[in-house]
Amino acid sequence: MRRRLTGVLLYVMAGVMVVGGMATMTGTSAHARGSEKTSPSSGVRMQWHPTEGAASIGMKTASLSKVFDDANRKATYGQRCPGSSRNATTKLSVFWCFQYGDNVTPDWVPQGVTSDADAVNDENWNGHRGLMVSWYSKDSKGVRVTLLDTETKRYRHLLLVKPVENGKDYAPIPLHAGGIVWYGEKLYVADSFYGTRVFDLKHIYDLVADPHGDVKNKTAIGRGSGSHKDTFYAAGYRYVIPQEGAWRSEQKASKTCQDHGPMINSWMSLDRAAKPDRLIIGEYCTKNKEGNPNLLPGRVAAWTMRDHKLVAQDRWATPDEVLTMPRLNGPGYGSNVQGGATTDGGGAWFFNVSHKSADGELFKYVRFMNGWSYLGTKKTPAGPEDLTFRYRNTKRLLYSVTEYAGNRAIYARNTYSGW
Repeated sequence: MRRRLTGVLLYVMAGVMVVGGMATMTGTSAHARGSEKTSPSSGVRMQWHPTEGAASIGMKTASLSKVFDDANRKATYGQRCPGSSRNATTKLSVFWCFQYGDNVTPDWVPQGVTSDADAVNDENWNGHRGLMVSWYSKDSKGVRVTLLDTETKRYRHLLLVKPVENGKDYAPIPLHAGGIVWYGEKLYVADSFYGTRVFDLKHIYDLVADPHGDVKNKTAIGRGSGSHKDTFYAAGYRYVIPQEGAWRSEQKASKTCQDHGPMINSWMSLDRAAKPDRLIIGEYCTKNKEGNPNLLPGRVAAWTMRDHKLVAQDRWATPDEVLTMPRLNGPGYGSNVQGGATTDGGGAWFFNVSHKSADGELFKYVRFMNGWSYLGTKKTPAGPEDLTFRYRNTKRLLYSVTEYAGNRAIYARNTYSGW
């Protein structure tokens, strides 16, 4: 069981033994990095709502393996990206660099990241290995995801859509898509104030193979009208992934972080070290003026998964754990966490914090007796976002993606060393 190399209790105890030394070396006070009590979980639950017509549009479909084979863009692999200055400031294990147009476009902004290690336990998708990244559109095209084959170094974009009119049409989805998890044949996407969307990787529409598809029109999305009523468009993209349903909160979450009620679904990851697997969802709480006593660091929730679904009773899923995150920026500030992930079944936690155009920070903590113990901080490239683990070759690489135009890349750090 290579993913459970260290038991939770032993790891946490070892972390506590180190904490004192780490705090002394970094000059970090217990007050700034100290313990937080478990947050109330009242109102933190979601109900399943299927989307009608996900599989009934009747278009020709392609498998995810076919999309891997059909990747049409070239990524660059190395320790920095060509023409990029900011991401060269930190020593990291891996950089995957996008083509120039994707790196600089103002129309799409990368946010979420997930991996083959989330998708399948052996990190092998029918002979393919890779990563996915979500991007939100600034010009009403909704969300696209990038499928990168880390063996061939090629990638392709796919558009996410929601079937409408009982499967007669589909439409773009206006999401921030700050977190994603590729889990089996499902793609989970964070819906900031309403819950989590689920997309069907078994029914990827292929607009080139289908006689009714059109990939020449770069703006239209969905079924045409008039003489084009039998034509489907996807803003020029060949492949379209339909929504199959959504886990929706009891009510819309507040735009400011609360200590109860529905959470803001800002980012997500998968904890495969837990038994069974858990979907991790956390909040981004804006960094604000020092001294605001009501400013909260945000919450993170763990949802038990079975058969690639949230475990639910009467269609309602309730997290098995809801935690208040540590105050990563000290007292009086929000934590502005862009991504979080845990391994060792919830023993070790990692949080990505962005500082606009300056270097970001990756924080490491362990949980012990309902409190947080700080283990250290590492610099990241500017604009770090969501987090995901890969475990190939006995390494435990933690991946993220940066969002700022001109300095975009997928990068990874080896979490076994340097802490």
